[in-house]
Amino acid sequence: MVKIAERQQEPVGLTSAEAAAQQRKGLGNQITENGQTNLGKIIRRNLFTWLNFFQFGIGVLVALTGSYINLLYLVVVSFNIISGIVQEWRAQRVTNQLAILAGNQVLTRRDGQTIKLNPAELVLNDVIELTAGDQISADAIVISGQLFANEALLTGEVDSITKENGAQLLSGSFVVSGKAYARINRIGKDNFAMQLTLQARTSQRQTSPILKSMQTFNHIASVIMLPLGAALFAQSYLLRGTAVHQIILNTATALLGILPIGVQLLLGVSFIAGALWLSLNHVLVHDGYALAALSRTDVLCLDKTGTITEGKLTVADVHEIKQPAFGESLNQVLQNFITATDDNNTTFQALENYFGGRNDWPVSRKIPFSSDQKWSAVSFDKLGTIITGAPEKFANAATPDITQSILAAQQDGKRLICVGQLPADAATIDPGDAEILAVIAFNDKIRTNVQDVLDYCAEQKIAVKVISGDNPVTIANVGAQAGIKDSDRLVDMASLSDDDITANVAANNTIFGRVTPNQKLKLIRALQSENHTVTMVGDGVNDVLALRSADCGVAMNSGSPAARQAAQLVLLNNDFGNLPALINEGRRVINIITSVSSLFFVKVIYSFLLALVCLGLNVPFPFLPIEITLIDLLIEGYPTFFLQFSNDKRPVKKQPLGYAFSQALPFAIAITIGVGALLAMSGALGLPTMQIRTIAFYIVIWNSLFSLITICRPYNLLKTILAVVSVIVVFIATYLFQHLIGLTVSSITANFVLIGHTLVISLLLYLVSYAGVRLVNLLRDKRSKSRAEQH
Repeated sequence: MVKIAERQQEPVGLTSAEAAAQQRKGLGNQITENGQTNLGKIIRRNLFTWLNFFQFGIGVLVALTGSYINLLYLVVVSFNIISGIVQEWRAQRVTNQLAILAGNQVLTRRDGQTIKLNPAELVLNDVIELTAGDQISADAIVISGQLFANEALLTGEVDSITKENGAQLLSGSFVVSGKAYARINRIGKDNFAMQLTLQARTSQRQTSPILKSMQTFNHIASVIMLPLGAALFAQSYLLRGTAVHQIILNTATALLGILPIGVQLLLGVSFIAGALWLSLNHVLVHDGYALAALSRTDVLCLDKTGTITEGKLTVADVHEIKQPAFGESLNQVLQNFITATDDNNTTFQALENYFGGRNDWPVSRKIPFSSDQKWSAVSFDKLGTIITGAPEKFANAATPDITQSILAAQQDGKRLICVGQLPADAATIDPGDAEILAVIAFNDKIRTNVQDVLDYCAEQKIAVKVISGDNPVTIANVGAQAGIKDSDRLVDMASLSDDDITANVAANNTIFGRVTPNQKLKLIRALQSENHTVTMVGDGVNDVLALRSADCGVAMNSGSPAARQAAQLVLLNNDFGNLPALINEGRRVINIITSVSSLFFVKVIYSFLLALVCLGLNVPFPFLPIEITLIDLLIEGYPTFFLQFSNDKRPVKKQPLGYAFSQALPFAIAITIGVGALLAMSGALGLPTMQIRTIAFYIVIWNSLFSLITICRPYNLLKTILAVVSVIVVFIATYLFQHLIGLTVSSITANFVLIGHTLVISLLLYLVSYAGVRLVNLLRDKRSKSRAEQH
């Protein structure tokens, strides 16, 4: 029989003295988070590094020589540091703001009175009063009354759960209906909602390969700079007796060339430009580095409600079976039921939108819907009782024809409810005893552009998985309608323990139903353990952990505040169809970085190799910082700006910077061979030192230009103009500013002759270097293949 709640007596609650004693014992609901990263920590972490120590240390030494024009590189270094601080602080600020509890005041019993307190003022064993619409601010146990709670953050479902005397209430849940008093049994960090929040805040995303590679290059540079710089300085001072100021300038040039300053600048500028593009396309960017993860996405995880579907139920069909025993029609009965019931979930909103409401008969009893019983009822005085609920609750009353209709509708992916009636003299209210009046089918409308997204994923070999708190069969049917591949491969996560969630389970299934927030987290990590790059799209509180742990988290703007704060990107227009454009933008940015960074790595490699050559030949490093700055500006600088507009959407390399480094090798080796040979034969050639330096500089220019011309492929009008203009501008600038940069060219004619000769020499050097690198790679691949065949 249905249990009717007795009149509640208001409990006394704690006294003010008892509450104060609890606070003194440290049993208050305050939360102190000493672990949060503040701006000072971020500044110190980005500023006080060995790399910056060397970069600014070299600057101080150069400044002491009075050659201030050679300090221009510090502008780029400063930009890189500031950019890193801003990016990290923006992401950390959003993380610090992540919260599940709204912070509304709580009705609390103190000294026999009901007062309003802020959640932080609550203490252990406080008695709180809960009514419809309240968010539960601290874990508590019901001591009197009855209510229906929505625990979406635990189950992912919106169905209400009955909570009676002795039942546990979880913080973060909402009261749907009813009234109860509850005694707080967990406070502060022990609260369920706070544990979920702290876990989300401390959850660390995997660092993308491109940032890992950058960190590796920086570490290597930091390790080799001190011994290499010391060796160059000692050799110049002790063996050649060079003036200190000249030693400083020569050594600084070698060391600054080894530092990947330009690559860091490229990363910062590219991610900022990408974030700007996203902002212009209605995407809120919390972390610009999300583009790196987007570009590598090979698994896309979705929540059904609000992502694949619009989350707005509509009545699709009303299959009338029998006329009601009272009232004029089924419509009138349902209109009165809708007006009388206290239910307000999406199913009843759809019923109200379809049937409307009216109030013709007095109501004697109401039983709200809950996920435990999966039905609700309204008794009309002396007329009878109308029941609506899940078809399985009416199984005893269903005829074969009704059962067949229900099965057919379920196969179509529709959500169903049955409408039944009981006579006024019924002893109990049980759907199994009711006569079925109608079966109502609902559609959860699939978003119009879902198919376009799924087609894109199939074309790009991106696996799609649906991770939801809903029934797996329902999700599978919706997935099949939406066109999700292998939607028949489903698993009910309620039947699995945490230990059962393995990489095989995650990889071999497409539909995951009845998933808890912690299970979503484990599924994401299981996929990542197999080297997959996972993008998670969600909108609910139950998606927070998954959004934080995924390589890229994307939230809908219509979702919960906690989901929006946990995600790296927020779709402001709630348009799931934007996802292919976001992935393409990520690919475009990373492909730009991959191609252009090879241009910067040319300087890194030849600076290191030439430094070793200079040590071996006991000669000074042949260039000054201002000379390299000119190349940085005219070959690596403004061309990079124009290349930002390229539109390469191809899948990215697994190790973008590693690939760029390998692409730079032939050009760097060509420079090393050419300049090294010049330095070794300078005495035999009988040429003045300034002319040797000029020829060496032109060899560097030509091979850097070859690298630029290579990365412009595939050519279009803009890239062709860029390549031609770069060649012209760099040699004009070299001639005009030859005295500033310490070179000597006697006349325009002599300059043209030198340009022609060094072009031929540089081209031959590059071809030889390219052939050598290619041969080494072929031999390495052959050896690897042979080893694989042996195994």
